[in-house]
Amino acid sequence: MKSKKELVILATCLFVIAIIVASSTVYLVRKSNLDTDSYLKKAQVAMSGKKYENAILYYDQAIIYNKENSDLYNSKGQALSKLERYDEAIECFDKASEVNTKDYKGYEFKGQALIKLYKQEDAIESFDKAIALNSRDNLSYTYKGIALYDLKRFDEAIICFDEAIKISAKDSEAYNGKGRSLKELSKYEDSLTCLDEAIKISEKPEYYCNKAETLFAMGKYVEAKDCLEKAIGIDSKYAEAYSDEGVISTKLKKFDEALLNLNKAIDMDSKNYILYFNRSQCFLYMEKIEDSKKDLTKCLELNPNFKEAQIELNQLNQYK
Repeated sequence: MKSKKELVILATCLFVIAIIVASSTVYLVRKSNLDTDSYLKKAQVAMSGKKYENAILYYDQAIIYNKENSDLYNSKGQALSKLERYDEAIECFDKASEVNTKDYKGYEFKGQALIKLYKQEDAIESFDKAIALNSRDNLSYTYKGIALYDLKRFDEAIICFDEAIKISAKDSEAYNGKGRSLKELSKYEDSLTCLDEAIKISEKPEYYCNKAETLFAMGKYVEAKDCLEKAIGIDSKYAEAYSDEGVISTKLKKFDEALLNLNKAIDMDSKNYILYFNRSQCFLYMEKIEDSKKDLTKCLELNPNFKEAQIELNQLNQYK
């Protein structure tokens, strides 16, 4: 049996060991946090410089030190999305939702990536999960509206855009989406009102192009071209503005001018399926059937779900 003195010495030793272990643990936690912050700052600098590959590497390093941080997975996913590596991005967003079941952002970002993959139904499901976690998330309503617009469910899309606007009156994307949807429902004046509001909040070339498309549908070609010139004035490399100018020139049977703009648009953005569809229509007016079919085929290669192009191509294939 140990003496009282020995027991005191043993207790003292155990206490000292406990202090050392606790101190080491605190040091490791602090070092882990410092390492995470260091790599996170480097990743953020890389993202701002559009060096997305570097950002991904830094996020990976940060995750090594903090595997339970959902923000890191979401940020890595966004970097992957910038590189159009959407499947990998979705894996990151899923991991964010796994490590933090209350993280609505993971579902929101996943929905955006699914839209890029033309998986609109899956995107809507993801946005619904985000909204269930945070009913004040205006962006999930906005992007859900975009997915519904893509599915031509315009009335439902408008409901989502209205919800987004209720939450944030400065959500220019919601006004823009609502304006586009109203245009598809032939409610042109209401469409222009919404698009003007979007432009008032933020002068983006996309909004001017969408306003031009509404004006074009109303037969106001001069006003439409003025809007497109404003879009190009904001961003001289905005491909859809040149494409829309090509559409107007096609309508006016100025085919040489139309092809000049349509070719320029495709040179700027060769992965945009709608640009090939627009040029196919110009070729069709010019009775260049084979050229039209080539563009429709390319359009469907980029977006297999684009029904208008499939219908058009099927009709052209009937002619020998």
